[in-house]
Amino acid sequence: VVTRKDGNGNVIGSDIADSNGDYSVTPSTPLVDGTVVKATAVDAGGNVGPSTTTVVDAPAPSDPTIDDVAGGVTPITGEADAGSIVTLKDSNGNVIGSDIADSSGAYSVTPSTPLAAGTVVKATATDPVTGAVSAPVTEVVDTVAPTAPTVTPVTGGTDPITGTAEPGSVVT
Repeated sequence: VVTRKDGNGNVIGSDIADSNGDYSVTPSTPLVDGTVVKATAVDAGGNVGPSTTTVVDAPAPSDPTIDDVAGGVTPITGEADAGSIVTLKDSNGNVIGSDIADSSGAYSVTPSTPLAAGTVVKATATDPVTGAVSAPVTEVVDTVAPTAPTVTPVTGGTDPITGTAEPGSVVT
């Protein structure tokens, strides 16, 4: 019989190893990231073997996205895994706000105080069950209007109108 316990000694479950020595224990509730799991085998004679431990390394949610940040108290939006908790922080680690991504993965956080141009916004997504956290992603508050786009000479007809503009800006 192989018994699995968490780091606090609570039994997660047990199973009898098959003829190949394989066993499987399915936790009744998800194990939180960082939980210590201990396995101990006891043979039919009641002899207890040495224990083995491992640490749960739950997969983190996908990295969230941050849409362009306009500054002020305009909502900051983006996408993350549905149901994950998205937390936004500034470059000093101060929490700007958090939201739970809806069923389509969308989130929206409205800063309680205006964000100045150049403020770095860092977003992470946390799995509410396992506690696993995504890698952080950042976006810089941009409150400066782009410079005028350039337009190459237009020859008429249906030839495309081309030029250059601030990367990511929409030219109309």
